[in-house]
Amino acid sequence: NFLNLYFTPIIIIVGLIGNTLSLLVFSVTHLQRLSSSFYLCALALADLGFLIGLSVVWLNHISIDLYVRRGWCQSVQYLTYVCGFLAMWNVVSFTAERYIIVYHPLQKDKYCTEKKARIVVFSFVVFSLVMYSCTLWIYDVVVFFNAEKVCSPLPKYQNVTTILYSIDTVFGCVVPSFLIVVLNVRIMIKIHETAMAITQSATKKITRGRSQFRTARMLLILSSIFVLINLPSHAFRVHAFVSRFSTGNSKAPADKFKWHEFFQIIYFLNFAINFFIYSACGRPFR
Repeated sequence: NFLNLYFTPIIIIVGLIGNTLSLLVFSVTHLQRLSSSFYLCALALADLGFLIGLSVVWLNHISIDLYVRRGWCQSVQYLTYVCGFLAMWNVVSFTAERYIIVYHPLQKDKYCTEKKARIVVFSFVVFSLVMYSCTLWIYDVVVFFNAEKVCSPLPKYQNVTTILYSIDTVFGCVVPSFLIVVLNVRIMIKIHETAMAITQSATKKITRGRSQFRTARMLLILSSIFVLINLPSHAFRVHAFVSRFSTGNSKAPADKFKWHEFFQIIYFLNFAINFFIYSACGRPFR
């Protein structure tokens, strides 16, 4: 409760400022010419959307109960689902682009363009808006016997909620995390091989390639930290997902629930720290 009350608003404020600055840097400076910058702009927008939804939820802690009002409840759930999904797949997208640039540089001009980036991002936006649209009608404000109000899925839509939870766990958690890890390992191997080549040769061709690998290294760090911060929260989600189908019961014991709440706060960091990663690892960004 202490972390929720005091640490979460710090994450929200820092994240809103940092993502706004990142969005400006990638959209109005010379960096906008890079196709990866479009993915990073989309990531910043997704992070901003998630933090805005999170801020509405947090206001409940200071007795501003917007989140438990009809309309607000559904909108916040929809926003956080969509933005969380888009954040994951934007990271997958720019990681895949770096993979192409590192392993298939001759295909760079064909696949790694701003036009292709726009198509990929908008495709994921449309897909997520449609996929999570059911949250607008399966969620509502539920009043318990003690008059406590909670934004929760309605019992009569339990089957739909189970399907949504399953799809979100697989396609919003397991699959993108797996892809990021596999692509990152491959990129790390190539970066290591190139670093060894640079130390053994000083040709102009390799020197020109250094900037691409610097960018790849920054995005590699970003996506790796992204996965690491997601890992604890996602582990609990996958455990609940497996339990739901193996035992029919997804309710965790109280002690595990507390840990889940703690890792959920760590998960929120995902949406606030990118600015600091760009600043620490990206000279052009600085």
